[in-house]
Amino acid sequence: MQFSVSLFCLLFSFSFATALGITDVDVEIPVVRLHNGVHLPLVGVGVGNLAHELIRDVVGSALQSDCRLIDTARASRNDHLVAEAIESGMNDVAHPIVAGTHLIGRTSKGDTHLPVDAVHVVTKVWYTHLGYDRTVLSVLESLSDLAATASGSTIKIRVHVLLHWSRCHDNISWTDCEGEEEALPAYVKEAGPPPHLNKETSWKESWKALEDLYTKHHDNGERVSIESIGVSNFNLTEMQELLGILEALEDLYTKHHDNGERVSIESIGVSNFNLTDMQELLHISRIMPHVMQGNVWDVVHDPHLMNFLEENNIVFQAFNVMNGVIAQKRKAFNAFLLLIRICEELEQTMQEGTTVLPSMLVLAWLVQRDISIIPRASSSDHQMDNSNSAIMSVPILSEEQQNRIESAVSALLLGEDLPSEDPHDSVLVTFVNALTHGSIDIFWSAPDTGVESPVLEEVSPGESFELNTHPGHVFVAYDQERKVRRQFLIEADYGGHEHFSVEL
Repeated sequence: MQFSVSLFCLLFSFSFATALGITDVDVEIPVVRLHNGVHLPLVGVGVGNLAHELIRDVVGSALQSDCRLIDTARASRNDHLVAEAIESGMNDVAHPIVAGTHLIGRTSKGDTHLPVDAVHVVTKVWYTHLGYDRTVLSVLESLSDLAATASGSTIKIRVHVLLHWSRCHDNISWTDCEGEEEALPAYVKEAGPPPHLNKETSWKESWKALEDLYTKHHDNGERVSIESIGVSNFNLTEMQELLGILEALEDLYTKHHDNGERVSIESIGVSNFNLTDMQELLHISRIMPHVMQGNVWDVVHDPHLMNFLEENNIVFQAFNVMNGVIAQKRKAFNAFLLLIRICEELEQTMQEGTTVLPSMLVLAWLVQRDISIIPRASSSDHQMDNSNSAIMSVPILSEEQQNRIESAVSALLLGEDLPSEDPHDSVLVTFVNALTHGSIDIFWSAPDTGVESPVLEEVSPGESFELNTHPGHVFVAYDQERKVRRQFLIEADYGGHEHFSVEL
């Protein structure tokens, strides 16, 4: 599938770097052009529901890795912490990212016009704040928190506001529509009626609020602004006549005046909407949604929704990639091995010593389809694996490779494994945890680089596990504390079977 929006790549400007005394810089950030002309970074990091004490380090590490997209939600109550982390993190970044004209695999259309030192933040309106006035309240609170950083800062925060849900769903186990309403502060209740009592229209009123807020707070990116209006050499009669056209002048001033806001609404959209809701939204909207955020499940299992988004030039932003796909390898191990084999194929075409991990492969597969990604990662190692540089290092995938990745991703999401390889084309390996206590983790070691990818985690004592692999492959077993390491080389020929008893 190919979106009509363009996949650009922001390059650090050589002239700007030279002016700062920085040389040999080649930073690539893939971005996608929304239908309003705004360029949204495709690769981000999710911090919604992340422990508050971790946000500063996670956001700071992401910014150091040239991430310029942070995803959160008003329900997480961390907008102010995100802003503080951006302020601190950007001050520590050695080089800003500026607009470039490089385009991967296509013809450049010119500058992307992304401002220097701009960070994009996605925040969302929770379903307790549906309805026009409650949504306005939620968004203004988010904008206020995101703007509440050190005065005099030149860092621009570009906000993308989404409706988190179309309604509170009674059939979802973790929702408590009445209980959450009752727990709201009085000032929220006074702002508007309970949305769970009018589920079919509350979100529509919220969309009208987003349209109005977007119109008021959107930065049109003009380099020239009207700072004042007046006249010169007018006599009394002309001044009196001026009153008749003053309203038009005031409108121009309001439209083009640069109010110096560091926080602007760059786009509006929705999250967790189904196809019926999206169709109804486009029917009532004055401003079409720019972004829809949803589970990666939709990419492979809801083709009607994905086609609808493509036809209407709405960018899809996927969450749950790590937990929904990569973390499910135990349920669909043959599918995970297929990803590993594709990684090996790609490594053969790359510079010696370069490694492609299954997580990098899946993220690159999405980005190369112009799908934005917001993986959540609290460790610096995982953030590097999910970074722009890691994802951009993956070669352009062939159609055949994309189809194989999609089949593997589908199997992992469903927990229904792909068929095993022909036994004559592989080696069957059995691992047994021979310990009396304590689980083990098993990793596959890349042949050229030795980089270890998790294959099976928390194998319990006495538990065995089979997999199909190839002669010469290397596996490594660790105890849970990573104090003991054992390495296993596959020496059997194709069609053979090896048995390893892991005794650490």
